[in-house]
Amino acid sequence: MSRQSSDLSFSFERMSAKDLKSAEQIRRHSIDSRYEGKNVERAIQIFTVGDEVQKMSVVNSLPELLTEDRSSALNNLMPKTLQCLSGGSTEYHVAMSASILIVLKDRVVPLQMFIDNFLQVVLQNMDHKDMTVANAWCDVLIEAIQCLPVDALKQHVTQVALQRTHMIKPPAIRMSSCTIIGELALRYDLATVKKDLIPAIITLSQDLDVNVRVALANNLTKVIKSLKAETFRTSIGNTLVELATDEMLSVKDATFRTICNVLDVISLENVKNNLVPVIKQMIHFGFKNDDSLLLGISAGFGKLCLGIDKVTTEKELFVKYYVTIATMGSMPSRRKASAFPEPAFHIVHTSLDTDRYFVCRQSCANNYPAMCKFVEGNTQLIELLHGALNELNTDSCYAVRRAVAAVIGETCVNLGKSAHLIKNNLLQLLLDESEDVLDTLFPNLAAVIDNLMKIGVYKIDPPPKDTSVADLNKAILRCENVIAPSHNWRLYSMFMSQIECLYKILPSDILFNNYITPFLRRIHGTRSVPVRMSLMRTILVFLRYLQKPAQRSEVRSRIINEFCLHSVFFNRIFYLRSCHLIFEIFSTHYFKEYFFIRTIMMVDDPVPNVRWALLMMLPKLRQMVKHPNEKKMMALVDQALAKLADDKDKEINRQYDGIKAILDVPDQKLLQNDAKKFEEEKKIMGTADSGRPGDIGGGGTIFSANGRRKLRKHPRRRSQTSTRWRHHATAICIAASLSSTIETTEYVSATNTKIAPAECAPISRASLKKWQ
Repeated sequence: MSRQSSDLSFSFERMSAKDLKSAEQIRRHSIDSRYEGKNVERAIQIFTVGDEVQKMSVVNSLPELLTEDRSSALNNLMPKTLQCLSGGSTEYHVAMSASILIVLKDRVVPLQMFIDNFLQVVLQNMDHKDMTVANAWCDVLIEAIQCLPVDALKQHVTQVALQRTHMIKPPAIRMSSCTIIGELALRYDLATVKKDLIPAIITLSQDLDVNVRVALANNLTKVIKSLKAETFRTSIGNTLVELATDEMLSVKDATFRTICNVLDVISLENVKNNLVPVIKQMIHFGFKNDDSLLLGISAGFGKLCLGIDKVTTEKELFVKYYVTIATMGSMPSRRKASAFPEPAFHIVHTSLDTDRYFVCRQSCANNYPAMCKFVEGNTQLIELLHGALNELNTDSCYAVRRAVAAVIGETCVNLGKSAHLIKNNLLQLLLDESEDVLDTLFPNLAAVIDNLMKIGVYKIDPPPKDTSVADLNKAILRCENVIAPSHNWRLYSMFMSQIECLYKILPSDILFNNYITPFLRRIHGTRSVPVRMSLMRTILVFLRYLQKPAQRSEVRSRIINEFCLHSVFFNRIFYLRSCHLIFEIFSTHYFKEYFFIRTIMMVDDPVPNVRWALLMMLPKLRQMVKHPNEKKMMALVDQALAKLADDKDKEINRQYDGIKAILDVPDQKLLQNDAKKFEEEKKIMGTADSGRPGDIGGGGTIFSANGRRKLRKHPRRRSQTSTRWRHHATAICIAASLSSTIETTEYVSATNTKIAPAECAPISRASLKKWQ
């Protein structure tokens, strides 16, 4: 052990002389004290005597130095930094170009000063032999073109850009000139573009190097957008057609993408007469000669069809093109099993491997909403497209199915009244085994269900033979059972938030038995707080729309008994977290009616964390009970506050003063839409049990067994009885809260009658007589 420690110990006596800095190195890396606080002079000194690394540091700090002392930096420092560009390293050029780019973007100096001091430096270094350096300076020029005045561009940049298009220049420089010309076209007027740039564009379109023609095709979008629609055919239309018929596949691909991007700026006549024939020719070339072109065609096919929508009378032909590409590489046996007809076109020359066929089908899935828009109103073509969707929806590659899931919401909107066709596709996606597919589907799930409801696919009271709602319910339950055991809590939480809309189409019994009851068990089976909160939120939303009073009462009782009164601290503090969800979903009246008393009694909880959580909630509780008739509830809040003031926990004492200061500050978020939520609750509960004690909206009418409304025999007597019971129940709860010996499982009233640990709210009418 001692031998190992001796080997690892540092010995300064053994340090060789070469490890020490020489006097010259110390001199070069030392700064005279007279430069303290003078950053520009200090930078000049470092740049004069320092090494390469120090010079790079000065160059990187150039924008800050210009901001601090512009005049001194431009007159004294800049000449020294520019001198080093000649013969400088690649790293030095890249650092210098990056600093000048920052100076331009951040407007460190005025534009005219930039033109005088920096623009020529950029133009001179764009022809550097090192392509890394040349590209770095070219990026600076492209940014400058977007910022500098047009007059300065015409004076300094145009001629340089045109000279770089000559055949004597290297191909890389000619390629960069295509980008520069495209940016200049966006800044110049029509006359300047036709006079100065169009001749150079025609020359570049005939360049011998294929990469130059590809670069030009990619930048023609900017040039065409700067031209007026009527001048397209006479100025650059023939050039675009020549590039589309180029013998090189890469040029065809780039030209096709350009055509898709400019269809909206070219006149309809030119699109119909000049571009549509070329497009059809390119697609047939991909089918018969080289299907590698179909990769680019499939990516832009949706935009292409929308661009020619108003001019073509051959929509069926383009739909068949789409269907052919969408089924590329799929198994013929699977198509036969799904009764999908063979594609209208066959790919003669197959050069793509299986993975690239997947890419084509994935692109077709991404373009499906655009195709639905393209055939809007044509039932026959919609059904043909739906056959392709069935193929994509069951594709063997999960990426294709994920693409379908990503666009199913937009597809549902674009199909309009024909959206009923995709209900089975939705069920298939819900039962998909891939988490990636489900993760993409869930953000659109609620929107799809709502859209299908609007067109009558899903109804709250469907006909006897209509199983659409039942099938959706089964699929959602199976999906929930699949993702619940997984550890992807984000996926499960998202799923819960999307199925909250099911109350619109499912009966109360289904919501209670298939969702609320299992979800309550699910909460106890997981420790993930986001999952528990999402489950509780869904339960509360369904609780709000339950039609049967007995079910509502049972859910509220279970929430209180299984969480508020639970022996485990984790569940009790979860209840207090859930109270914020109750504030959000229900009105304050609802909370006071069913949850207020039990919540305020948690002030005597033995766990400090629970008392701390209640302390943080007291301002909201106090805001609820400011009505003159709620003085008893206000007294409970004040008493809880007084108890917490003498709490022994340090964190509670630390937070107490801050909470007390905001007790009377109105909580706008709590009171926002409170009246609206209260009216909605009256309507929801009034339709099922109007006037029932313990439910909001009690009035003087009830509903008979056949659903007809009838008057109560003694509405006033019933109302007085209900009022007496409310006052009596409140008195019991207040007496229990004021008692110094509060038990967790039961509360003793003044008459020594035990109350079960359920919701502190009015009980049923049948039990009311016991309290009269």
